[in-house]
Amino acid sequence: LAYQSGTTFAKLSLQPEFASVLGEHGTPELVAEHFDPMLRGEALVANQVTEPDAGSDAGGIKLGASHRGEEYLLDGVKTEAAFALDASAAIVYGRTSPDAGTRGISAFLVEQGREGIQRDLSPPDLGERWMRRGRVEYRGVRIPSDHRLGPEGSGFKLVRTELTRERGLLAAI
Repeated sequence: LAYQSGTTFAKLSLQPEFASVLGEHGTPELVAEHFDPMLRGEALVANQVTEPDAGSDAGGIKLGASHRGEEYLLDGVKTEAAFALDASAAIVYGRTSPDAGTRGISAFLVEQGREGIQRDLSPPDLGERWMRRGRVEYRGVRIPSDHRLGPEGSGFKLVRTELTRERGLLAAI
């Protein structure tokens, strides 16, 4: 497939690959509600790592994810977010512990229709118009604690594993 159309290959393979964090670390309910429909082509799950001041340096993530009882409160901005306007949900990486370095980053599944989320499309660039990249702002967005993917503080390890897989797929193009 990649030999005939790198764009089609990327569109069909990268999205399920980077959503593997959800498939491998989400609750059975989250997997059934978001990952399984994505595999059937019925839903789109995005991946949001990049930030204005950190770029794609996952260790520099600043988006705040404060644990408050049975929920997390998200505040911050993601940029270059693939499928910014189209995804029904996104895997969002945020800082749960400001002083713990890379061990202070966690991953969350966030439905993109939640109150406090503002999504804007960026001008097309890099020939990746199909990806519809944009900016996603989180202002006091509340998500249930069970939407955390993996243990608290494991987000950097999860995204590092995901990016390693993604690079292998991109090399095939």
